[in-house]
Amino acid sequence: MKLTNQQEVVAKDKLIKGRLVSQTLLEKLKNKSLTESEKAMYTSLLEGYVVDALNALDYDSTLATEKDQRFEEIRSINAENQELKLKLASKNPLSGFAEQFEMIQSMIDAWWKKDGFVWVGEVNMLNNGHLQLKLKFSLSMRVGMFSKDIEGEKKDLARHIKSLEDMGFEFYKESGYANFDKDLLYSSENEELLTKLIQKRFPSFELKDVEKMDFSKEGLIESITGVITDLDDLIENS
Repeated sequence: MKLTNQQEVVAKDKLIKGRLVSQTLLEKLKNKSLTESEKAMYTSLLEGYVVDALNALDYDSTLATEKDQRFEEIRSINAENQELKLKLASKNPLSGFAEQFEMIQSMIDAWWKKDGFVWVGEVNMLNNGHLQLKLKFSLSMRVGMFSKDIEGEKKDLARHIKSLEDMGFEFYKESGYANFDKDLLYSSENEELLTKLIQKRFPSFELKDVEKMDFSKEGLIESITGVITDLDDLIENS
């Protein structure tokens, strides 16, 4: 059988994705953990990938016609979201999305503590498949209350703050309020620097909102919210 390069690429891609879905579905059936919503999602995806693969192989079946009639609306709404979810699970397809999402949350927590401002408020998967982050600010949490090397962690915190200042970040510096000296001023400069810092790690990140705490004249940044629109940002560097 002769196939064009495009037909071969599409067929292989859809078969690989179909195998991933079937493996995940099989594991959930074995563990008796399959929910009704997951059943609808996985069966729809599996049928879609199989039909697409058959089409690439010039297999003109009644199944394909029925699939176009019955599932086009479902796939148009959910396809992007579900495929992006499967990307997260692709490193270990038998683990399932929940376990992989927990891994992603842990990775983001570790990154924000190491390179950012420590406190991750929320990580949510949106209906359109984008990953929403709400990042908060608590640099003092880099020093553990029960640490065996508190002095060492304090020195590391000081070095980290210095590195952030070298990037141009502006911290609250008014005398008499030392409790706030690790907080960022609410400013367009800090907003731009935060966006660049996050995009260095997640290039597709889009800033959506900056929450302000009205403490000083300028105000302090309480949290920022944005979305990662390409989940490959997570997979390639995690």
